[in-house]
Amino acid sequence: SVLANGSEVTSQANAAYVTHLPVLKKGTAGEAVRFLQQFLNCYIDYYLVIDGQFGSQTEQAVRNFQSDYNYQGKSNPDYLIVDGIVGKETYRAIGNMFCSHGVTSSQNLRDKEGCSN
Repeated sequence: SVLANGSEVTSQANAAYVTHLPVLKKGTAGEAVRFLQQFLNCYIDYYLVIDGQFGSQTEQAVRNFQSDYNYQGKSNPDYLIVDGIVGKETYRAIGNMFCSHGVTSSQNLRDKEGCSN
């Protein structure tokens, strides 16, 4: 059943979406990494170079995000392993951040004030 606030639908949609995304880790490159770097800069207040290269700084920023996410939701069942790898659970956490900030698309992220491509 769907909850009155729609959270079950959002959770199910998010779970389906994350199964099709590539695992991002040190050494990965491409548009998905660029988007991740921009997300970390805009929503977690990091200052990564947005170059599409998953290097040591991006890995540390992901670790910090995972740790912060765990700290903010101590009773959260989506506890993340702090490993610096963006897999299914970390994508789900990023999706939860989008939902909590009212962001529904990559275009909205790019348009957020103070963020650059």
